[in-house]
Amino acid sequence: MTSMKMGCALSALAFGLMAAAPLRAQETPVDQARPDAPPAAPLPDTGNHSDAPDDGKVSLHDIVVTAMKFRTNLQKTVGTITAVDGDRMVKEGKTTLAEVLRDTPGVQLMGTGASGQGFFVSIRGVGFAPVFGQDSPVTVSLNGVFQQRAQSTRALFYDIARVEVVKGPDSTLNGRNAEGGSVTIISNDPSHKLEFGTTLETGNYGLVAGQAMVNIPITQTIALRGAFSGERRHGYLSNGGSDSHVLGGRGRLLWEPSNDVKIILTADYAAQTGLGQQQSSSGLIDLTSPIRFPLGYWTSPNPSTGFRTFKNGNYYADITANLGFAQLYLQPTYNKSRYQLESNTFSIATYMTRLSQATDSGYANPNGIATALASTNGKEISRQDQKTLELRLSSNPGARIKWMVGGYYLENKEDTGVNQQSGTGYTTLARTTVLSATAVPATSVVDAGIAPPAFYSSSSPHREVRDFAGFGQITYPVTDRFRVTAGLRYTTERKIRNDQVGNQCVANAIQTSTCATSGSSTLNGTPINTTLYYLLDNGVAGTTTNNGLWSAATPTGNRVFFSVPAGKMTNSRLDYKISAQYDLSPTSNVYALVSTGFKSGGFINIPSASTGLLNPGFTNTFKPESLTSYEIGTKNDLLNHHWRLNVSAYYYDYRDYQFSYAAQVFSPTANLGYTTRTIDPDYTTTTTANAARARTFGMDLESTLILSEHDRFTMNVSYLNARFRTVNLAGGTAATLMLGQQLKGFALPRSPNWTISPGYSHVFEVGGQGRRLGNVVASVDGHFETESNLAIPSNSDVLKAGWFRQPAFMKVNATLAFNPAKGTWGLTAYVRNIGNVGTLQSITVPTGYTNTVPIFGTYNLTNVNFEAADPRTYGVTFTAKF
Repeated sequence: MTSMKMGCALSALAFGLMAAAPLRAQETPVDQARPDAPPAAPLPDTGNHSDAPDDGKVSLHDIVVTAMKFRTNLQKTVGTITAVDGDRMVKEGKTTLAEVLRDTPGVQLMGTGASGQGFFVSIRGVGFAPVFGQDSPVTVSLNGVFQQRAQSTRALFYDIARVEVVKGPDSTLNGRNAEGGSVTIISNDPSHKLEFGTTLETGNYGLVAGQAMVNIPITQTIALRGAFSGERRHGYLSNGGSDSHVLGGRGRLLWEPSNDVKIILTADYAAQTGLGQQQSSSGLIDLTSPIRFPLGYWTSPNPSTGFRTFKNGNYYADITANLGFAQLYLQPTYNKSRYQLESNTFSIATYMTRLSQATDSGYANPNGIATALASTNGKEISRQDQKTLELRLSSNPGARIKWMVGGYYLENKEDTGVNQQSGTGYTTLARTTVLSATAVPATSVVDAGIAPPAFYSSSSPHREVRDFAGFGQITYPVTDRFRVTAGLRYTTERKIRNDQVGNQCVANAIQTSTCATSGSSTLNGTPINTTLYYLLDNGVAGTTTNNGLWSAATPTGNRVFFSVPAGKMTNSRLDYKISAQYDLSPTSNVYALVSTGFKSGGFINIPSASTGLLNPGFTNTFKPESLTSYEIGTKNDLLNHHWRLNVSAYYYDYRDYQFSYAAQVFSPTANLGYTTRTIDPDYTTTTTANAARARTFGMDLESTLILSEHDRFTMNVSYLNARFRTVNLAGGTAATLMLGQQLKGFALPRSPNWTISPGYSHVFEVGGQGRRLGNVVASVDGHFETESNLAIPSNSDVLKAGWFRQPAFMKVNATLAFNPAKGTWGLTAYVRNIGNVGTLQSITVPTGYTNTVPIFGTYNLTNVNFEAADPRTYGVTFTAKF
C-alpha cells in the first residue's frame, strides 16, 4: 500500500466514525501546567500497571500521562504510549531504566561501544548507537531536560514518579531527536508534606544499592525534597567488565509565592566509575553462522581499555504561572557532563592506582586487569555543555478548545580530547621493578617495555549544535464524541564540526617526540589543524609492513596523513501531526494519527571528495533523514473495567534513511603526490550513507485482564516488519556494489518480527478475618523475541554469513513481594533471566585490520567486540516510606 493510499484509508476510517449516534464520554480533567507535574489527587495511580491497592485486591486504575505537554488520561490520549509507575518499579525490583525498558514491547536497547556505562534506545526499529557528531533519533529526557549522553540513562534513575514511552514520531512536541519516539523520566516533585523514604537492595555479583528521600515543608509556600542514590556491583564478565559504581543526589526546592505562581529549582548530580562494558569474542563466537552462545559466553579476556568515569549534572527551573487568559510555562536548563577513559599505566604509581581500584572492586583477577591496561598509553576526555530554554503558553484547565504555542532553543557543545601512544609491534627488553615494601600489595611488576619508535597522537574533535524551534498544537471538539488535533513545529538547526589535532608524530621514546604539524585552516576565526591517518599499500593483501608514519626517510611506513576539513551545515524542517479520535462509548475510543519526524544530517570523519582521495560516490557528509508515520488504534476498558485492551497498527515511510557500514572509502588509485605507493585497498573505515527509501509496518497490543480480585494476567505483543526498499551505496569495490544490491529487502537493525511479553500475578492474603497482616504478590513474566539484525553488514560476504544476527530468545523473570497491611514498608525478592540466556546489545567487526588478519577473504577474525545484556541476577529489595 502506498503512503497516499494509507493516508486516505485512515482518513476515511476516522471521519466515517462521525456518523454514529451521540454519546457523551467521561473525560479526565486536563491540567496544562508543566509537563512533568504529578497527577492530580483524584486520580489514584500514575502507572501503567493495575495492581493491588492497600486492601490487596487487584483492580484497574486511571493512568495520567504528560507526554502531550498536558496532563491527560492515558486511555484518552491519541497514540501508543506506555507509562510505568515509580513505586511499582521499586516493588518489582526494577531500579534502573534499562530494566524498565527491556520489558516494553517494541523497545530495544543498544550498547554504547567503547564508552560503556549506558545505552541508546530504539523504538519500533527506529534508532541506532551514534558515533561522535551524530544523534540518536529517540529522545531521552529527565523532567523535560534533554539528555544527549547515553551514559545519563544509567545515572539519573532514582526517586522516580513514572516513566513514559511514546512510540512513534514525537517531533512536533519534542523536536528532531524524537523521530522514533521519546522516553521521559519524571522524578517526584516537592510537596507540603513531611515524608521520609528509603530503598535498600542486595543481590548476586556483590550488589549493594540504596536510595533515600526526604521531603520537608519549610513554610506554607516553601518545601524542599532531597534524594540520594548509590549502587556498587561487581562485573558480570570474568574480566570485571560490565560493572556498576554509581552515586547520585538530587535537590528540588519548591516556592509558591502566590496561588498563581509556582517555581521549582532543581540540581541533580551523578557520577559513575568502573570498567564498563568490555568483551571480545576471542573465539567464543562462531562467525561462520548466525551468532550462538557457548558455555564460555560470560568469560572474557582481560580488557584492553581502561577505567571510565562519567559525571553528569542538570540544573534547571520549572516556572508556571496563571496569566488569567492562559497558562505560562518556562524552563531554562543547563546540562554539564564529563567522560574520561584512562589506560595510561606506564608509571608504577598509575599501575598501583589501577590495581587498587580493581582489588577494591572485588574483581577475580585484579592484577591481570591492571597489567592489561599497561599495554597501551592513552586517555580520552570528553565534555559536553548544553543550554536549553523552552517557553509555552497554553489554554486554561477545563477549556473546551485546548491549545498550546511555544518556542525552544538548544545550544550544545561537545569536545573530545584523545591522547594515544602505541608501539609498533616490537618491544624493548622486559624489566622488573620491585615495589616498596610498604606498597599494598607488596609485589613485583613485570614491565614488558615499550618499542621505540612509538606513534603518538593528540586530537580534539569539537562539535556545536544550535537549534531554534517554534511549535503549536490545538485540539478542537467537533462533537462531544469526536475530537481532532493538529500540530506544527518548524525547526532550524546549525551544526559545526571542527577536528582540532594538536600533534601527530613519531616518538623516539616515551613522552619525548619530534612532531610536525600539517597545514591549518580556520573556522569562525579559530585556527585548527585537521588530520587523519590511513594505511599505505605494501602489496600484500591484509598485511602491513610497519605501523610507523611514512616519510621520505622511512618509506616503509604505512601511516599517511590526510586533511579532514572543518564544516558547517544548516537543516530546516516543518513537521506536523494530525489526529482524529472518536468515542465509541465512555470507555472505548478509536483514533487515527498522521505524524512526521526527522533527524538532521551530519559529518563523516574523512577528507572531502574534492581531494581526489575517495572512491566514486563517497562524501564527508550525509543528508537528513525524514519519516512519515500513519497509525490507527483503539483504547478500551471493557468488562466493567476488568479488561484493558489497547491495539494500534502503523506504517512508516522513510526518506533518506541513515545507516552506517564499513566500506573501502579510499581510492587505491588516488595520486598522493609524494610517493609512488597507494592507499591500501584492504583498508576499510566506517561511513554513514542515506538509503533512498525504507519502510516499516507493524502493530502493538497491550492487554491487562483482571481474572479475579486476586489475579491479573497481562499480554503485550509487538509485530514489526522493517525493510530497506531502495539502497544507494557509493561505488568502490565489487563487494560494496553487491552489498547495495542485496540490502534491498534486508531487515532494518533492531527490528525483530515478533516480541511477546506475557505476565501473571496472584495475591495471597496473609492473616485471618479481623487480623489481616498483609499480602504476598507472586508474579512471573516472560519476554520472547524472534531473530533480528543488530547492525548493517560490512559487505556482501558478511551479509551471507549471517553475522550481526541476534538469535530468537526467551527470558523469564519472577518476583515475590510482601506488602504489610499498614503499607509503610515492603519486601521483594526477584530473579531475572532465570535461564541465564545470553543476548547481545551490540556487536562490532573491526573496520581496519591487524597485521596478519584480513577483513575480506577468509573470515578468521578473533577480535570481534560485543556487549552482552545482563545474565541471571537475583536479589532482595526493602522499601519503607513514612
